[in-house]
Amino acid sequence: MWFKLNAAAYTREICPCHGQPVGNNGAAKVLQVPRKRIIEWLKQEEQLMEKVSANPKLSKAKQVHSGGKASTVDAEQALVDYIKEQRKQHRGCGNREVMNKLLEPKPNALGGMPANAKPEEALAFKVKFNSWYQRFCKRNGFSIRRRTSVGQKLPKGYEGMAWATVMKLREALVKRAGEIYARRHPPAPGESPIKGEDLTSEQLATVEAEVFEELGNMDQTLVQHEMPVETTLEKTGAKDARISTGGKEKERFTLVLAVMADGKKVSPRIIFKGTPFIPPTVSGKGKSTLPRKNSVAWEIHPANRAKHGHPANGMSFGVQEKSWSDQRECNGWISGSWKLRPNNGSIVQQRPCILVLDDFKCHKDEGFIAALKRDANAIVIFIPGVLTPLLQPLDRMLNKQMKRLLRGKYTAYSASAVADARSGKLKPPERGVVSTWCKEAWESITSETVKTCFKICGLTLALDGSEDHARCEHNFGEDYRDLLEEQHAVWFAEHPDVTLPPLKLPKVPGGFHSNPITAAQKEVEGKLLPYVADESDSEVEVLEGDSDVEVVEGQGGGGAEGEVVEL
Repeated sequence: MWFKLNAAAYTREICPCHGQPVGNNGAAKVLQVPRKRIIEWLKQEEQLMEKVSANPKLSKAKQVHSGGKASTVDAEQALVDYIKEQRKQHRGCGNREVMNKLLEPKPNALGGMPANAKPEEALAFKVKFNSWYQRFCKRNGFSIRRRTSVGQKLPKGYEGMAWATVMKLREALVKRAGEIYARRHPPAPGESPIKGEDLTSEQLATVEAEVFEELGNMDQTLVQHEMPVETTLEKTGAKDARISTGGKEKERFTLVLAVMADGKKVSPRIIFKGTPFIPPTVSGKGKSTLPRKNSVAWEIHPANRAKHGHPANGMSFGVQEKSWSDQRECNGWISGSWKLRPNNGSIVQQRPCILVLDDFKCHKDEGFIAALKRDANAIVIFIPGVLTPLLQPLDRMLNKQMKRLLRGKYTAYSASAVADARSGKLKPPERGVVSTWCKEAWESITSETVKTCFKICGLTLALDGSEDHARCEHNFGEDYRDLLEEQHAVWFAEHPDVTLPPLKLPKVPGGFHSNPITAAQKEVEGKLLPYVADESDSEVEVLEGDSDVEVVEGQGGGGAEGEVVEL
């Protein structure tokens, strides 16, 4: 405050050099502030003097408009009361629930966000909300409490392994492009059909869309039956930040997801914990052809799904003793989901496809690979386990988005769930409710988001290599060429008996100003749900069960049995 008044007065001081007032320009240069600020302070000089006269000890950091009420003041008190009531019952309350509750009584708060908002409008609202959210917590004495989590780290030298894996997939895609082009343009009698590597950029572009229709990715991810929020609002200094649950936060099921590179999604498969029912190969007396009544296998039987709230179609189900995706369940996924994928041709005559998988041991089983080839006309490209966070669309973005959507549905459920009068436990959601959440969450992910995730991972780059430079620069940095050459030389020195193919580095296109891969990642992240990664000095303690509720991001993502890919 005083600095502004002194700056305004300094403009009227006489300069000893030429006997004229210092003026706005002179004051801006000497004080090193913009000229427009000097002009603004001159207009506010009288108002600033009145405030100083009324309170001489006013802090310099206070602004002219200090003390004004927040635009959401009417809704804030009801929001504070709601948070306190939720915390009394040990129910989690995070930023997304606060946003929903803020917009309920006042839809135009912070400018509002319509249901069909464009991505740029949604992003602008998120920025406004995050700023308001921090001020709201400070005004009302709330702080964010969260559990700790452990992230997967990429190994040293991963750049060369990742580039080699992308090139291995590129060879398979280009080969398939040649087959499609030859089918569209049959060779003349006596001529050999053209091969994929001989196609020009223009010829590759004509078949690229059809090639990507046949490229898919599958991954399994463990999901908690109950997903308490990771952060909650609580009064600053409070020692008790428990979150009540229904006691099933340690119970998990496996969600098997698969997507196609053209943006289409394969029906998800849920594997619940229970005793699986294996029909007898030979019927006879004493051999039941149906699961035991009221068992999990009986509940997910097609004839009983509707009674228990499971979706009647659009999903497949499995049962395993530990809810894992074992060999039997992997084979069940082929018949229950993958054979029914979009662009599959028909059940009898399956269209050729390329399936990208991590190196989970069940994926590398010879029987599973043979079943994919025999029943679904699919060939498999493996991603080393340590590279799935970088090269696998599901592991890199889509699995996390699914869990955020499911956590949001559970949070909304727990906010109104009935609590037991004695124990205080919430009524946990039934399996049918959870499977319905999974179907709704999966359907809400757009095809554009899926296609962009494939592009960011480098699986659907232009087949002629024109986008390789952008991808490498985005993931490995500007000096990626020197880095790849160095790693290639080191690997060759460590394996002198192995003959390596020549290292193919991306061509640097002319007129390369902005990176399209970076722009695509910013665009898709703007559409995903917000994730607040706040620092915390304490963990959220779970009322029922262990306090370190771990969310498993993937299965088979970090094993030491990764496939060796030659650089």
